[in-house]
Amino acid sequence: AKHADSLKLMGYDYHWCTQHPGPLAPLDWLEDVLEYAQGFPELKGKLIVGLPLYGLDWKAWESPDNPGSTATEAMYEGSLDLQNKKKSEVKRDNTRHYPCNCNFSINVEPYFIYEEAGKKHIVYYQDAAATRARLELISKYRHLVKGITFWRLGDEDPEIWEVVAEYSRSITGEI
Repeated sequence: AKHADSLKLMGYDYHWCTQHPGPLAPLDWLEDVLEYAQGFPELKGKLIVGLPLYGLDWKAWESPDNPGSTATEAMYEGSLDLQNKKKSEVKRDNTRHYPCNCNFSINVEPYFIYEEAGKKHIVYYQDAAATRARLELISKYRHLVKGITFWRLGDEDPEIWEVVAEYSRSITGEI
């Protein structure tokens, strides 16, 4: 680390497409990772934190012996369209979906549940509010973080870019 210009930290995939459903980047998990990184003085000012712009649509697990299939990508506009079509309630809470025995307590990502062909689906996706919450957290670690990056550009919530601009202005002092 001391010889690197920067190190990229993958601040997403707490839950991934072949795992059980849940948030991709719970806020408390991201903070735990940043807290851990503080223990390495050679990382000061070198971390580039990657954040998600994508979501996932899982078929819910019925039992440990009968897992759902691999999740499919769920981008912002498509997620909103599906949520409206299925008339599903959007939530942003800390529900752990079976069989998750995860240890997160601060979910900032919107999600909804719907049924299709008799199977329950759980969709987590990203929006400007989730990105804002993560950037506010990252701001507390400016001594450690050199910058941010995103995974999966395209079809994201267009308001995210204003949130990113606000974050950038808060760091540079520009108006």
